[in-house]
Amino acid sequence: MHPSTDHRRSPERRTPRRALLPALVSVVALAFGVALAQSTLNIGVDAEVSSMDPRFSGTVANQNIMTLLHIPLLVWDNELNIVPMLAESIDNPDDRTYVFTLRQGLTFHDGTEITSADVKYTYDGLRDPDGGYLGLSFYRDIESIETPDPYTVVMTLASPSSPFIYYLNHGIIPMHYVEEVGDERFATVPLGSGPFQFAEWVTGERVVLEAFDGWFEGRPAIDRLVFRPIPDTTVRTIELEIGGVDLVDRIDPLDVERLDMDDFINVTRATAFRYENLGISTRLGALEDVRVRQAIAHMIPKADIVEFILDGVAQVGHSPIVAGSWAHNADAVLEYDPERGAELLAEAGYADGFETELIIRPDPINRQIAEVIQQELARHGNISLTVSEIESATFFERLAEGTVPMWIAGWGALSDPDRGVYRQFHSRNFPPAGPNRQFYENPRADELMDLARTTTDFDERRAYYLELQEILVNDASYVILYYPEVISAA
Repeated sequence: MHPSTDHRRSPERRTPRRALLPALVSVVALAFGVALAQSTLNIGVDAEVSSMDPRFSGTVANQNIMTLLHIPLLVWDNELNIVPMLAESIDNPDDRTYVFTLRQGLTFHDGTEITSADVKYTYDGLRDPDGGYLGLSFYRDIESIETPDPYTVVMTLASPSSPFIYYLNHGIIPMHYVEEVGDERFATVPLGSGPFQFAEWVTGERVVLEAFDGWFEGRPAIDRLVFRPIPDTTVRTIELEIGGVDLVDRIDPLDVERLDMDDFINVTRATAFRYENLGISTRLGALEDVRVRQAIAHMIPKADIVEFILDGVAQVGHSPIVAGSWAHNADAVLEYDPERGAELLAEAGYADGFETELIIRPDPINRQIAEVIQQELARHGNISLTVSEIESATFFERLAEGTVPMWIAGWGALSDPDRGVYRQFHSRNFPPAGPNRQFYENPRADELMDLARTTTDFDERRAYYLELQEILVNDASYVILYYPEVISAA
């Protein structure tokens, strides 16, 4: 059902939908488990899709689509336990070898069966240093991939890797289709294998997915998903209230109380295993000096940001291994102490401050946080900070170039602590190999990340990560601002 043209909810859409799971990560569950009055679900998302090729699914907007379009070897359940998907079973005969037995009869959306050749094609590409794919830092340690038959894949690692299994949730690429049409065509007109298949992409307006009749777990209950990019949080919320969309993500925390009072809107809050951070280049001007980066960290009133901008719907953050993780170090902290920050600036030779730039993507919350940082750095450190808003695609292009002094972004750190630190902080992962866009390098930090990856002893891993967090927080190439909650509404 389409929204009414007079910008009010139609009677059909006034049906309470408390059963909905509004978080975008639960769209699949919603599509299978909930009967709706309408066959189309309109979803307001915070950014435009940039690619539907899972090899370039680095943004949340892309990942929302990838989850529905492409089947991976495995996924995680709500408790972050590994659940086989394309892989019917997983065997780990030694600490370097993984054997995957694939489900037989699963197909891509054109009816072609998915085989071990497609899995090998996918992961050979991801680990190719010349491929330019985002997953290189995850998969470069794969030594070989063998396919003894169409339904068996054997991956052998160069050395043991405790987090490796958590990186196998990558969508499988249809080898026959990509070789026929090329990477560029695949990114815009994808052939997938998930519960929904591609129907339409109108740049700047919508991406449309349709239910796949041949999905092995049963056809989704919803016929069509329409993803509408609405970057402004306020506009997304208004669209929900007037019936323009059925589901939105990233609700402004200040809108939660009002939306909760609407009996026909369901607001869901859930802990997010992610962090939001201020990134600081280690190569540009005054920011090369660790004392300057520490000074900036000391001058940011994180508690005020959480209380007044996020309305308490978040937790003050410090470490890139999120609170709730078994490896989180609650003692790795640079406290709010602007006087100490001013002392550090003076020690570094910047008592009179300096000029620099902070870039953000268009978003009211980021804008408010940037204004607070701008004001506090000027007041306590005489730092003149120019804030620039840049649309998402250009934002990440500039970061990859290494020309941005400071930026606000976030990172999902699900499943294993390695996901919160390795790609972002290891010196092997400077762009284009990975997203260490602050060009951070610390030999001891590299060593600890490598040790934590290769040991299979839980206590040893935890000890390595505890020490690592002390180093990363102190070096302040990322200032972790807060651990957000996922706020969605339907």
